[in-house]
Amino acid sequence: MGVSYGRFGENRLANRLFVRSSEETIQRMLAAIYLVTAGVFALDVAIPLGHGIWLLYLFPLWLSSRLILPAAPLRFASVCTVLLAGGLWLAPPGVDVTTVMFSRALGTVMIWGAAYLLSQRREAEDALRSATSRLELRVAEQTKNLVSANGRLTAQLAEQRRIEAELRESRERFELAAEGADVGVWEWDLQEHTAYYSPRWKSQLGCAESEIGATVADWEARLHPDDRARALATVTLFQEGYTKQYRLDHRLRHHDGSYRWISSLGAGVFDEQGRMIRMTGIHLDVTARTQAEEARRESEDRYRALVEQAGDIIYRTDAAGRFTYCNPTSLRVLDYLPEELLGRHYLEIVLPQCRPQAERFYGRQFIRKTPRTVYEVPVATKDGREVWLGQHTQLLLEGGVVSGFQVVARDITERKGVEQALRESEERFSKAFHSSPAGMAISRLEDGRVLDVNEAFVRVSGFSREELIGMSSLDIGIWVNPEDRRHLAEILRRDGFLRHLEKEFRTKSGEVRHGLFNVEPVCIGRETCVLTLVLDITRRTEAEAALRRSQAVLQAHQHALMRLTKSQHIGSGDWQSALEELMQTSALVLAVDRASVWLLDRTGTILDCVELYEQGQARHSRGQRLNVVEYPRYFAELLQEQVVDAHDVAADPRTSELVQPYLGALGIASLLDVPIFFGGRLAGVVCHERVGVPREWTREEVQFATSVGNLVTLAY
Repeated sequence: MGVSYGRFGENRLANRLFVRSSEETIQRMLAAIYLVTAGVFALDVAIPLGHGIWLLYLFPLWLSSRLILPAAPLRFASVCTVLLAGGLWLAPPGVDVTTVMFSRALGTVMIWGAAYLLSQRREAEDALRSATSRLELRVAEQTKNLVSANGRLTAQLAEQRRIEAELRESRERFELAAEGADVGVWEWDLQEHTAYYSPRWKSQLGCAESEIGATVADWEARLHPDDRARALATVTLFQEGYTKQYRLDHRLRHHDGSYRWISSLGAGVFDEQGRMIRMTGIHLDVTARTQAEEARRESEDRYRALVEQAGDIIYRTDAAGRFTYCNPTSLRVLDYLPEELLGRHYLEIVLPQCRPQAERFYGRQFIRKTPRTVYEVPVATKDGREVWLGQHTQLLLEGGVVSGFQVVARDITERKGVEQALRESEERFSKAFHSSPAGMAISRLEDGRVLDVNEAFVRVSGFSREELIGMSSLDIGIWVNPEDRRHLAEILRRDGFLRHLEKEFRTKSGEVRHGLFNVEPVCIGRETCVLTLVLDITRRTEAEAALRRSQAVLQAHQHALMRLTKSQHIGSGDWQSALEELMQTSALVLAVDRASVWLLDRTGTILDCVELYEQGQARHSRGQRLNVVEYPRYFAELLQEQVVDAHDVAADPRTSELVQPYLGALGIASLLDVPIFFGGRLAGVVCHERVGVPREWTREEVQFATSVGNLVTLAY
């Protein structure tokens, strides 16, 4: 691009210098021409030269055509006419006047004819120079547009990569958080009647990823018959706005045929008109909790006698939270006699800093009438020690009214200490491992067998977690080149770690992807392991390769067009040589087997091939003819100034009518035809034809073919 603009700048500077030097040259040439003309006139007057005196005036007339002045030959023709008339007037006595007048009239006509021809030639040269200048400007403009388009494509690819990375990271964070809480995620599109169910949602029903479809009907099909009407009514009431919150406890069929209790919470998404267009929510498997509640209700009487000897604290409170009963275990755990607790509020023994949370938790249970809750709370013993209690609290109802709470509290102080220490040691690694957007795997250094993988690694490899655990990379065939694993192991043994190694790997489906690998040694327990981190950079690699290919094609097209615009044949008037060069260059750049130019005859009914270049034989030919009437659809496209880019000529309706009489006989599978217009009318077509296997035409190739068509028009 810079080279083109630089060349145009040099041309403008050269033109200015040429204009300055030309003014002096014109003055000198004018003086010489006038001098020669005066000499011829003097000879005409002084010496009788016969009837051919006008021939001498052709010499200054020819010299005037060399001047860079508009209509110079016509002006000098006027001067010569006056001088011929003056010579007749001053002719010596005794001359045959009639003969001399006829000779000089004839000379005047010849001089004016020569002047006209010289003027026409001059106008043609000026028009040629003007056309060449416009062509150079058009090529420079198109080059600028191509560079601009390339820049926009690069920016779009970068923006797309950024957006995809942000969306992927956001989705992964949400799903990882949900998975950590053992929560399934679902979303219904009420307009498209489609649905999304997260892997955890499906796994809670014992199903693999592919066993549950992406529609609302898949959920309806798994409803328990006894819950179906109630569940559908709840959904309808929420969608129509009769309820403000979507909450549904129902049973869904498990993969093994049994039914699981599911607690589903959701919210609606509305459009600008206030219509609900999507529902989204979470899915909790509460089967164990529901079954436990039922079991406790059934066995309450049977185990009442065991309460007094239970190892856990069992107590009851009234609706206000004051102790009404406590078993003797309170003395062993809290140093309080049961009698010392009766009548006191349960919050009195909770540590002061934790009382607001405990009050809110049990307040919600009271308001919502939640039958059972599990809550862990720190309390103070009689002597001031801190003890952690894990409380299973049951709501007591009488006639639908809360009458109190029944609690089984276990001393979990020792467990909490162990959990705290374990949580602190594992939390940092677990967060990094499971929330990482990059695929991560932990494997033994000794034999390379996988111990654990995160969800990102499952997505990248295509294997399920169960398929990966216990297997090595060689067992599952993840390496495209087995030598890559040996190379990786050598670097790890030598340096102790591995950074930013790009290698190809194979997914479960057999697809070859590009990955960026990082490996670090880690210790898990007493075993030495390695942590492998892999980023899928396939899209980035493919985008970079596509960008390089596009740039190479654009550069090749640009160089070819620049060569053609500087060709000595184009604009020289040598029509056939210009066509041969255009078609040979076009066939080479577009990698086609045949490139040709066809022109309509005067009647507009016959299409004549005026130039055909066959690249395989490096041969130029012409002469083939086609009847326009026989191919109406094809010529209709050309008349509409449409480029015919048929990837498969037999299947494309625009070219199917050409297959039997023309294309099929030559084995032509694809063609790229550009209409050419002279004076606003369809004059012909520039054809590019591929023989054998069909090919796709790119946008860059269509643009190049259109530019070649424009050059053909200019060459004409």
